[in-house]
Amino acid sequence: MKELSLERVTGLVSVVTANHDYGRYLVEGLESLRLQTYSQLEVVIVDDYSRDDSASLVRDWLAARKPDFPVFFHELPRNCGYAWAMNVGISLANGEFIAFQDADDLSHPERLARQVAWFGSNADGGLVGTNYTAFDDGRFDQQRRAFWLKYGDAIPACYRAGGHCVSTGTAMVRGSVIDRLGPFNRRCPGAEDYELVARVVGAGYLVDNLHEVLYHNRCHPGKRSHLSYSKAEKS
Repeated sequence: MKELSLERVTGLVSVVTANHDYGRYLVEGLESLRLQTYSQLEVVIVDDYSRDDSASLVRDWLAARKPDFPVFFHELPRNCGYAWAMNVGISLANGEFIAFQDADDLSHPERLARQVAWFGSNADGGLVGTNYTAFDDGRFDQQRRAFWLKYGDAIPACYRAGGHCVSTGTAMVRGSVIDRLGPFNRRCPGAEDYELVARVVGAGYLVDNLHEVLYHNRCHPGKRSHLSYSKAEKS
């Protein structure tokens, strides 16, 4: 694939979120981004034709909190699905780095800073995830740590064997890697996250997970993925 020639803003992290009827969670996720210790960021939310009050909730939060970073809220004219919405957000992202955050989840205040530092120490780094906890909605005080992730050399071996060991909601990817390899594959519904990480690994980039818990995965009946129920355990 021909590499695109794009100018990306050095040091900027673009946090991309796809939202569909998660307004009741979305604002809490935005608040977790407002509390990041890393200040050079922008947030791109692509609303996948929500029927709830997501748009007004975001507007109210912006007016009340006045974050020091730009927040872009782009509404799709019809429901297009997760991969399509994420790809729209990725296309609007200006950052040297692109971080993903699910609309119903939360990021630890140190998340972006630790991931950017990892890229600073790994010139061949393509993508880095983090460890995370899962919690049932309304019970943040009862968290279960994930134990299915892998680290270091075990990651490419896992993907070569057809496994999956990076939680994509926690991931940050170098923007130039996305520009070269492309974003999520819309022909892999339900496996878009696996396919993207596998493609980055297959292209020879370094992929790793940080051992620290820097992300919090909210479990609820309407969640797009129930991965956290089966692959997180009580710490």
